[in-house]
Amino acid sequence: MKRILATLIITFSVCVIGIFIWTNNTYELSSDITLPQYSSGSIITSYSDYIIYNPTNNTTNTGIIIYPGALVEPNAYSYYAIQLAKQGYLVAILDVTMNLSLLDTNKAMNVINHFPEISSWYVAGHSMGGVSATVFVNNNLDIVDGLILLASYPSSNINLSFSELKVLSIYGELDGLSTVDEINNSKSQLPTDTTFVEIKGGNHAQFGLYGEQKGDLKATISPLEQQDIIVKATLDFLTQK
Repeated sequence: MKRILATLIITFSVCVIGIFIWTNNTYELSSDITLPQYSSGSIITSYSDYIIYNPTNNTTNTGIIIYPGALVEPNAYSYYAIQLAKQGYLVAILDVTMNLSLLDTNKAMNVINHFPEISSWYVAGHSMGGVSATVFVNNNLDIVDGLILLASYPSSNINLSFSELKVLSIYGELDGLSTVDEINNSKSQLPTDTTFVEIKGGNHAQFGLYGEQKGDLKATISPLEQQDIIVKATLDFLTQK
């Protein structure tokens, strides 16, 4: 019994250490990326569990909350957040437990509670972050106006097709992780008026700015070209009637 107990303790310890190492081996903002200037009249605030890009003149009275992809650091989405904030949107990038958003699917509520003056909320997510975003939105249809899926789709147990939710799905032609077939197969789970935008030459990793990702295909456009397409598609969606 002592040997069995010792073996179990050692095995458990190895598993815990392995998980800790794996979840801390993250994707960060690429060092060769120069972020756009953010107006000195706006405020960037880092809290313990999210980063806020808050324009002092929020002309839209709209907030956007971003769930990162698995093992991706929040700062890898800074370019996207800054470009949206420059257009008058409050943007929050969540910092999730162990860099796995599925462990923190309700974290968007922290941001919503923090900014009660914001009247309209959109929740976005990249890859696993998109799955987490759909979970949050499905549970809070009364307070969320829209969902933005970035190289992502709902898990099989989520069905938003009956809702009046505004939904945008942006995906890459050369995505090796969230494939075009998977996006197409999930369309029945989303409202019939969902806006789908395919990025020609785009891949999975370039939905953030953290370099290459194992299992992905090689993009034929640059990371910033893909980011600008994502930003434009998002702004067009946010302003559509």
